[in-house]
Amino acid sequence: MAYTVEAGNLSEKVKKEVARIVVASPAVVDEKTWDAIDISAPAVEGHLRSPTIRDYTDDVDYTTLPVNIPLGHAVRAFVGYDNDGDYTEIFTLTVEFIDPDGNSRGTASMTDSVGSGHSSSHTTGEVVLDKEGLWKVHAILEG
Repeated sequence: MAYTVEAGNLSEKVKKEVARIVVASPAVVDEKTWDAIDISAPAVEGHLRSPTIRDYTDDVDYTTLPVNIPLGHAVRAFVGYDNDGDYTEIFTLTVEFIDPDGNSRGTASMTDSVGSGHSSSHTTGEVVLDKEGLWKVHAILEG
């Protein structure tokens, strides 16, 4: 139901009540936002260790590098790593040979869940040494 009231017909009591209602409307006096909770994963901590060359032709493991191995031998590189953090983490280890010309050879990656204080390792694919010069082992640990 709608009512039409002309201003001249309002009593003083009604005018005061209308004014009170309008004045009583709340106004924003202050407003703020605070940074309250930050949920972020802890930094992943780990380190590479123990590079080893496995010569499959002579059936020998070499842990002190560099080492002399004849051309034509089939080899793999093994690299270990440790989880130094306080939590089980997912790590990806990529291991490769870099031949004397700077080319990547035998690249292989592995992703693994490793508990705090535990270790894992991974190997390159098998590579036949077909170039003279210094071969390098390159490893990347990601977490």
